[in-house]
Amino acid sequence: MDYTHSKHVCCLVIFWIISVDTFQNPAIDNPLPYVKVRPTDGNTSYNGTKSGDYVIPTGHSFTIECHGAYPPRLRVLRRNKKNEEPNFVSLNITKVELSENQTVRNFGAFYHVFNPDFTYTGEYECFYVDNENLGTKVYIYISDPNRLFAPTWTPFLFLAIYHYRKAYLPCRVTDPSTTVKLINTAGNNEVEVGDSTAVSYDPRLGFILLYPNQFFDGQFECEATSKDGNKDSLIMVLRYLRQTSAPQPALVSSKTTVKIGEEFEIQCRTYIDRGAAVFMNWSYSSNERSDRVHYTDPLREVSSGTYDFDVLYSNLTVIKAKKSDEGVYMCKVLTHDGKSNNVSTVINVIANDFISLVPASLKVYGVEGQQVTLRAEFSGYPDPNITWWHEGRQLQTLEGDVDVTYVK
Repeated sequence: MDYTHSKHVCCLVIFWIISVDTFQNPAIDNPLPYVKVRPTDGNTSYNGTKSGDYVIPTGHSFTIECHGAYPPRLRVLRRNKKNEEPNFVSLNITKVELSENQTVRNFGAFYHVFNPDFTYTGEYECFYVDNENLGTKVYIYISDPNRLFAPTWTPFLFLAIYHYRKAYLPCRVTDPSTTVKLINTAGNNEVEVGDSTAVSYDPRLGFILLYPNQFFDGQFECEATSKDGNKDSLIMVLRYLRQTSAPQPALVSSKTTVKIGEEFEIQCRTYIDRGAAVFMNWSYSSNERSDRVHYTDPLREVSSGTYDFDVLYSNLTVIKAKKSDEGVYMCKVLTHDGKSNNVSTVINVIANDFISLVPASLKVYGVEGQQVTLRAEFSGYPDPNITWWHEGRQLQTLEGDVDVTYVK
């Protein structure tokens, strides 16, 4: 959330009014570590992208603040390799422990990252040693106009892709605003991204092949173009290997946390050969199948284009959720020759609303006539309404000198 005001601001006090019945102290009730990313020489947080990621120019030192109910630690995932504290290997990271009066939680630490270059692009996670499942992740791009792709382990990539196994082509970028194309060099043809080819793109992961097949055997090139017109490329040779394993299903859930009495839906889908005999079924803790809890028999969509394949899917719907609906929901696919594969997700059913709110800074200093930004991170169920107040007056976006934005 951004608050812009033209007047002098010093030690500004903001009151948050939140339209939910229960307010929970984030230092006590939110078990996840609180993470803030800011310049090392300043206190203002970086503005995140719409997906919650951060873009930092190459060479700009930054600090990751980790605050938690227990002593936090930091790990970094780059090039599919993890560097975990204290073994940061080639990363220039220094840790500073915080005293109790320096943190918004019980424990805290500053991780100063000095002079990062494009190789620092990756996922940074604050977690607890005794419970690694309780972690907060942020993805940080180190933008470099001369290095549009994040590094790979080798300059020339040789990748084996397997039938029915989701594949990732590591065309990861150092700035999410970069445009990336996948080119089949045999005919210099661009591979279409979308449902018709079962190919998607994520700037943090690269191209994702949901239905690897014979088409992806040969040399391919990732072409990147920055918003300034700079270009870069990455060559890879793919070898397609036919195998007899079962298709790999995926789940798409309308929500993973629901309130008692609400409705939710989970779709299981998988990409299969045209006309292949594949079976799909569900399992979950309540085992109830009724008008309230029901799922469809597998449905089949036919896709024709660059290559032919079918999409097999089933929708599971729960109406007026009960506490007994909480738990693991698993979808299993089975081939005619007995090979199987499965995927699962956890649905949480809660009885009450909850909210967690943490201001990035309790004091913000500004210069008269210049923009100043106040930032707070919040989570809650259902999605809370957040309002900003100053000296008893609610701040409105329409006032001209105030801009309130929300970033997930």
